[in-house]
Amino acid sequence: MIEANQPVEVYSTLKGNNLTLHVEIPPNSSATIYVPTLSQENVLENGLPASRSEGVRFLQMINKLAVYELLSGDYTFTTQI
Repeated sequence: MIEANQPVEVYSTLKGNNLTLHVEIPPNSSATIYVPTLSQENVLENGLPASRSEGVRFLQMINKLAVYELLSGDYTFTTQI
């Protein structure tokens, strides 16, 4: 699920239990995304822990969803679900 103040583009693939989520946030925008995962530590963005990626801020875990705030840009998240 994504909450944004402008339209965003989202592409996802699921292979087995591996989820890839590509998100494009337009300039001068932000979005909140909910990434299904077993643990926030399992979520990577462009190969790095998502919480260490520029433009990405971890907010909280809700059940099995990691919630992030994203600034404008292109992001590729990967995780196991």
